[in-house]
Amino acid sequence: MRADLLMIFEKFIINDVTICAWVVLPNHYHLLVHVVDFDVLSNLFRSIHGATSRQDIYRHSDPPSKR
Repeated sequence: MRADLLMIFEKFIINDVTICAWVVLPNHYHLLVHVVDFDVLSNLFRSIHGATSRQDIYRHSDPPSKR
């Protein structure tokens, strides 16, 4: 889980999104960010949550090749 959070934070920082505050809860997180270009934010969430949601699906079930 720590590696997942570091990956998420790193993607924000690389894309010039400033993380002002954050909190991690047992099953989700909240970020308070400063962003100039909302398209960047949209693309970040799509790439992050698309990747992490696929990891969760595969972590809790058989990979697609075994279905």
